[in-house]
Amino acid sequence: MSSPRQVRFEYCISLVFLTWRRESEVVTLKAGQSAWVASLPYCLITFLLGWWGVPSGILLTPVVLWNNLNGGRAVTEAEVPVLAR
Repeated sequence: MSSPRQVRFEYCISLVFLTWRRESEVVTLKAGQSAWVASLPYCLITFLLGWWGVPSGILLTPVVLWNNLNGGRAVTEAEVPVLAR
């Protein structure tokens, strides 16, 4: 059985010439919990609001969706004290 792990998902929001690419708060996935399912809210935000920036939104939206659907970004032990602040 796998142990719990902590990840961060990304989301992308665009407005014509402005695009913001941000990370979520730390999400703790329980043993056996699907990261794919946990990433769906962030994928939905990105899918609906990420495409509208030229050119960054068009380029970043597929990257963000790919990263989220592949499990997000694992939080390392070195990051935990920094994120706690």
